[in-house]
Amino acid sequence: MKKQLTVTMFGTFSLKYQDNLIDESMNRSTKLWLILAYLLYNKNTSIPFHSLASKVWDGTIPTSSSLKTSLHRVRTMMDALGADFPADFILTKNGTYSLNPDVEIITDYDQFDHFYQKGCESASAEDKLKYYLKAFQLYKGEFLQRFSDTTWVTPLSTYYHNQYIKLIHAIISICQQEEIYSYAADILKKACAVAKYEESLYVSLMRTLIHIENYKEAVDTYNALLDMLNTFSTQPSEEAKDLYSEAIAATKSNYIDIQDIPYIMNEPGKESGALYCSFDYFKEIYRVQARSTLRDNTKICLGMISISDYFGNPLPKKSLTVCTSNLIDLCCHSLRSTDVVSMCTPS
Repeated sequence: MKKQLTVTMFGTFSLKYQDNLIDESMNRSTKLWLILAYLLYNKNTSIPFHSLASKVWDGTIPTSSSLKTSLHRVRTMMDALGADFPADFILTKNGTYSLNPDVEIITDYDQFDHFYQKGCESASAEDKLKYYLKAFQLYKGEFLQRFSDTTWVTPLSTYYHNQYIKLIHAIISICQQEEIYSYAADILKKACAVAKYEESLYVSLMRTLIHIENYKEAVDTYNALLDMLNTFSTQPSEEAKDLYSEAIAATKSNYIDIQDIPYIMNEPGKESGALYCSFDYFKEIYRVQARSTLRDNTKICLGMISISDYFGNPLPKKSLTVCTSNLIDLCCHSLRSTDVVSMCTPS
């Protein structure tokens, strides 16, 4: 009977053999995990030296001794899978690298493809939903998300993200046919947490929540969408705005006591630091402040910060998102509570 190795590439990259597990957090070396990921993704193929080196080193070819050293470190890293795990898992022959065929490798992306395809091919809604949900449970984040900027990973990450979005909409379509809207809302909430930059999921969730008359959560979902889009300095779609207006109009508490207004207007949980808002709101605040300066003859200080790499080149999308988020946090915590921070463009 073959030994079984379970590999997870959605979200955190990990390998499990029996009760032993290793994941990308155990070793900070990107190269070692990329070598292992590329070998595992091409598990049924013998990979030439130049192919492995160029994919892992992203176009630059290391020396043969450098690659051999890295492979030795990968094998050492896999010792944590236990003494029973084959020491010859990575095979070298005639300048090519392959994986031991005596080890059965079970990957989450293969299972995802299998269940999604089974769902597409099934005739009944019940069978479709059963297989779709199996695929849904497997997708826990981007494909090799730590390495999504790597040349060979990027198209795969994009492909599986798109497949996941299609899967979610297929599940929701069945839920609507079967009129299980509360279940659809639960699925969409989980999906928004996993694919948090996908506006279509927020819109679908708002629509579902309005259908079950959960208007408050629909409004909360719109606000969460706004927070996400503010990161990229973009505006929600017209459909999202229309659903928000519908949810607001449907709320039953149209009367507000004047004594409650100060509590409503106050910024929840915000006591110090600058105010962060969308660029549209920033422009309105600036115009109000500009009018104020005409009256009391004061000045407004306006500054702009751009993000680039050391040479002034644009950052990759993932790096830019992380840097932008960190810069916003830094500005908000460093400036005064009377200051305002916004993002006019993503860079």
